Amino acid sequence: MKNAEPKTVAGDLQGPESVRPPFFVMGCEASGTNLLSLILDSHSEIAVCRGSHYYLHFGPNQRFYGDLQKAHNMRRLVRDFDEILHLHEVDSAGPDAILAALRTRDFEEVLRVHLQLYVKRKGKRLAGERSSQHYLHLARILEKFPDSPVVFTLRDPRDLALAHREGFGFSVDEAIQSWNNAYSAFCKASRGIHLVCYEDLVRSPESTLEAVCSYLGVKFEPQMLKFYEHTPKRSYPAAHHRHLFSPLNSEAIGEFIRMSKEDIALVEASCAAGMKALGYERVAPDIESRTVTRVVRHGVGGRVLHRLRYYGWDIRRWKRGLRHWRIAARVRARYALKLGFLRPNL
Repeated sequence: MKNAEPKTVAGDLQGPESVRPPFFVMGCEASGTNLLSLILDSHSEIAVCRGSHYYLHFGPNQRFYGDLQKAHNMRRLVRDFDEILHLHEVDSAGPDAILAALRTRDFEEVLRVHLQLYVKRKGKRLAGERSSQHYLHLARILEKFPDSPVVFTLRDPRDLALAHREGFGFSVDEAIQSWNNAYSAFCKASRGIHLVCYEDLVRSPESTLEAVCSYLGVKFEPQMLKFYEHTPKRSYPAAHHRHLFSPLNSEAIGEFIRMSKEDIALVEASCAAGMKALGYERVAPDIESRTVTRVVRHGVGGRVLHRLRYYGWDIRRWKRGLRHWRIAARVRARYALKLGFLRPNL
């Protein structure tokens, strides 16, 4: 695969170690975000918080919390965030510690303080945040965290489609839409971000990681390649996570050949622009463009089916999903009962 030219942020990361801005790792699910985060977390100076999902859960619901300058509204947001962190087994300092450390009462400050406290407890100096689907909120993150580096992962969309089917139960159509959404977000980034292709990471790990470390302002450490010795088994149950428990290898590259010829052709036709830009060679004959209309455009019903496929028979996923729904329903119900649409500063 042709190496994609990395985009690099121009922000200056110098300054007091205690106030270094956090960095973000994001990308389409099953494209290497977990793998890269575990590797970076093995660095002596880096602590990556995996799975805060802050913008995913609270971005769409922010307005329902009312004016965050009011202490009771901010306290409610922080407590709900802390509940999500515990639900995803993320180490949290607790709501009281976060509230006490806030310098300003604004939405982004909650995540910033959580990451500062997280890296301090880990005894390191550079905090990272890994929530794969934060690419859906990339524009806002780049605006609100102007000095924060962003590392973006992408992968051959055909292998990703297979991983989505086997790991999450998603259809090829859904995988195509997710990959195209992620690629589009990367291309529309308002400032430079650093691209890591999964294939480069597993085939040329040292040079790829040296570039990432240089981008983050730290030196590459060989011990990072032994990340698998510390992978928490409970946190990664999906089939495609098996590669998180062994040394880096390229076994997962090209596994898409197990898919039907029709599905391979559909992925290649639907993701043609991104595949060409990133150097992924097509193997299936061209198909008529009308075939691509199979790709789903998620309405409400489509999103529900998407989530049901993800939950499947996994009890833990169901419990998390129900808790997420409860938190969102609770804050929206309060907003409605207090006539928040008439009183934006409640």
